[in-house]
Amino acid sequence: MKEIETLVEEKKKDSSDVAKMVAPQPGVPQVQEDDIRVSMTEKQLNGSQRVLLDKVISEDECRELQRLSNAAALKGDGYRGTPSPHSPGEMFQGVTVLKALKLGQEGKVPLKSARAFFDVSEKARKILELYFQLKTPLYFSYSHLVCRSAIDEKQEARTDLSHPVHADNCLLVSEMNECIKEPPAYTHRDYSAILYLNDDFEGGDFIFTKLDAKTVTAEIRPQCGRMVGFGAGKENPHGVRAVTKGQRCAVALWFTLDPAHEEKERIQAQEMLKMFSAPVNQEFIKMKWPQRLTLQHQSPLDKREQRRNKKKNQRKSNQMQQQLSRKTSRQRSKQERNQQPKLLPKPNPRAKLQQRPRQKPRRQTKKTQSQLLKRQLKLPPRVAKQEVEQFQALRAAKRSSDVTAPTTGRAVFFYCFSA
Repeated sequence: MKEIETLVEEKKKDSSDVAKMVAPQPGVPQVQEDDIRVSMTEKQLNGSQRVLLDKVISEDECRELQRLSNAAALKGDGYRGTPSPHSPGEMFQGVTVLKALKLGQEGKVPLKSARAFFDVSEKARKILELYFQLKTPLYFSYSHLVCRSAIDEKQEARTDLSHPVHADNCLLVSEMNECIKEPPAYTHRDYSAILYLNDDFEGGDFIFTKLDAKTVTAEIRPQCGRMVGFGAGKENPHGVRAVTKGQRCAVALWFTLDPAHEEKERIQAQEMLKMFSAPVNQEFIKMKWPQRLTLQHQSPLDKREQRRNKKKNQRKSNQMQQQLSRKTSRQRSKQERNQQPKLLPKPNPRAKLQQRPRQKPRRQTKKTQSQLLKRQLKLPPRVAKQEVEQFQALRAAKRSSDVTAPTTGRAVFFYCFSA
């Protein structure tokens, strides 16, 4: 009995019991023992909190995810838009779960492939939880489908690594054999996993090292369905050897035990999948096919905008109803005022004083000839009088024809003008 007990304890410590890893638990899908195999434990990998598993996914799933990467991945995605972030001899391209689902919703990539990316990453998370016997659940910190391709013209005399040796939650200082757990390192990350999709390339082996970043403790050759899982701390410095030919694809996953640092894009992706898998109601069945397609391809943002527009229209209709009710109330009050008997105005004592009789206009008296001359000739009154006198004398002389009176230029001019 003691020997059996010690055997069980050793198995628990090494976490090599596959039956326990795949045992049915609430919320975890049942997986047959033949599907997943623990190839190397932490002892065989010469470290702590390390494991190598095979047959995590099938070859069909590997091909589907690789096709998804080539169709949806962007150069430099996940590396701040830099196509060659670690080595000038390689080009990186990647895609996240949310981006893949959006492209699948738009019809640019198969939605089945995007869903497979999501499901495979969930499967990897549950396997790590079971294998490392974690009491608290793992949350995704970042999920990335990434491919690195060798640039043929830059492979001569190459000595660098595809990904330099590093730790996932601390800054590795190899000269001091230390790893400092401070920003800009992702200090909230606790576990990591890399699921490989192919092996048709040269180089690209995964390595574990000591803190000096030189002494290799374990080396893993990627192949379809193989997954390496490990703790994200200083106990597991790791890197990738140079890819000298072909394309190396993998699903890179980082996990945290802190729900506050859960990946926001992952939550949005879950909401999108819930929307896709929601039961279809009778109204949707009654719709015509074009309407169904538009409804199916609506993103959550479009639905939010529809809700906003609906509320906006409702507010407008409420405002119009209020204005109409005010208008009707005004009309009613006006009608009521018109129906009331009109009261006679009170007599105003000052009204008689205000009503004065109109004054008769003054009669215009005939203007004298001198005034007319004054206006016509624009002369002062004395000069005009003299001119009139001369004119009268001239006229009298003409009538009598006796004596010609002396005339001036002005008088002659006036005479001609008046005649």
